[in-house]
Parts: sequence; C-alpha cells; structure tokens
Amino acid sequence: MDWDDLRFFLAVARSGTLAGAASALSSSSATVGRRIQSLERALGATCFVRLPTGYELTEAGRALLADAGRTEETVRGLIGRHGGTNANPLGEVRLAAPPEFAEYLLIPLLPALLDSHPGLRLELITGVELTNVNRMDVDLAFRSVRPEGGSHVRVRRLADFPFSLYGSRGFAERHCPTGTSLEQLPLISRSPALERLPAQQWVRRNLSEAETVLRVTTLREAVAACRLGIGAVVLPDFIAEREPDLIRLGYSPAFHVPKWLVMHSGAADAARVRVVIDWLAEAFPFRSGSRGRS
Repeated sequence: MDWDDLRFFLAVARSGTLAGAASALSSSSATVGRRIQSLERALGATCFVRLPTGYELTEAGRALLADAGRTEETVRGLIGRHGGTNANPLGEVRLAAPPEFAEYLLIPLLPALLDSHPGLRLELITGVELTNVNRMDVDLAFRSVRPEGGSHVRVRRLADFPFSLYGSRGFAERHCPTGTSLEQLPLISRSPALERLPAQQWVRRNLSEAETVLRVTTLREAVAACRLGIGAVVLPDFIAEREPDLIRLGYSPAFHVPKWLVMHSGAADAARVRVVIDWLAEAFPFRSGSRGRS
C-alpha cells in the first residue's frame, strides 16, 4: 500500500466529494479518484459507496478512518518536530484566525516575523469554523471562547481585548441626549448562531430591553451598518478605533474578551511553530489596554 493514499482517503472522507478533496489537496478530481482506487485495491476492500450526491463511507471505510486519522497525527507530529532548528526554523505554519482579527491585527505584523525568519512560511486561514486543531487541520488557532480542549490540545491565554458600545456621530446626536439609557438605543446584533460569543452575552446581560433593529453575521457588516447610523453595536476597540466616525456610547471599555491560542501538542514544540507562538506572545500584550475615542 502507498501510505500517501491515506491523505487522499482522509480528504474524501472529510469532504464527501472528489472535488472537495481535490481542492483541499491542491490536486485534481481524477487524481483523487485514482488514489482511492489504488488504496481500495491494496486493501482488498471498498472504502466508499459512490452516490450521485458524493462519496459515503462503507463499514470498512469507517473502520479505516480512525486508524488513518491517528497515522496522520503521527506523521504531522514527526514533520513538525523536525522542521528546522530553533536558530533556523523551516517549514509552514498553518494559523487560523477570525477574518477581522487577521485583517486588523495579524497581517500588519507579519512582515517583521517573516523578515526575521526567511525559512518560515505561513498559511493564514480565516474560515475558523472549518478548522480542527485536535485533528491537526491547523497548527495554531485563535478562539474568543476557551475550547474544551482534548488529549492532544494545549490552550494559552494570549491577551485581553477591550470591547465597547459604539455608534456613529450622527446616531449619537439623534439618540443619545443627556440622560438617555443605553437600553433605549436601537441595536445592531449578531445572528442567533453566534450567541456564544462574549459580545452577544454582554448584550443579553446588560441591554436585554434594547430593541434589535438589524442582525448581521460578520463584524465587517456590523461596522458598515453602524457607520450609516442604523444602530449601536458592540465592537472590539481595535476595529472601532480605525473608524473616525464611530464614537463610544456610555462607559468604556464595556468589558474585555480574552483571546485564546489553541495548539496541537504534537506540533507546539516544533521550531517553526514555537517561533510563531513566541512572536504572538510578544506582539499582543499591549492590547490588554484601551485607547479609543469617546
């Protein structure tokens, strides 16, 4: 058996289609199909049922899935631990982060990191909901809610970021005369699927009587709506302070949200990953304060 065929098997098992596996592996559907056939011939078993809607695991495929996942973790751990020396880290680090966090904070800091370590390569993944540290989809991931963790996962509190209630200047002039309660303000809130986020929990505890006039999915949408004066919205200060027309409403900051750095124990001690962890620890302590406008 060609052990590399297991990579193709796992990609098909996770995506359910040849096209999805090909995209994940930067390959072609035809190549993925050939590798699956090669694996099945070597095993003498059918791993997938081919359906019009995609590929579904057979009983033999489900049995193989658990072993293949453990093999993948072992191989990635070996590669990670031998990816260069501490003095000259080599290889790629896969880092998952929320889109706005990546855009406003991470990317502006990357040139210094990459200039200092020319052998290092980064893959920045902003579809965080699609990544799984325990399965080693990524080496490092940022989370706003502390994960439960697992036997192969380490969690580190990286920094605390201030959040405040913001509105546009025009909105404040119309809706915030002296003595106005924050609960009387029309709100922009996140979608119900994001209720676990600390900002949404703060709104539920402190502005439970306020009327939500608009729900959005992303922070970018929230900023755009707030800028137009549609309502007040809770935003991280590191985003709002880039918007000259937004001002704080009420006390500030309203609360702080810790940012958790999650890593797989099999990769955390690799030189290439260790460099990025140390860089993040040095880059973000200053964010424990707040310096926006009010």
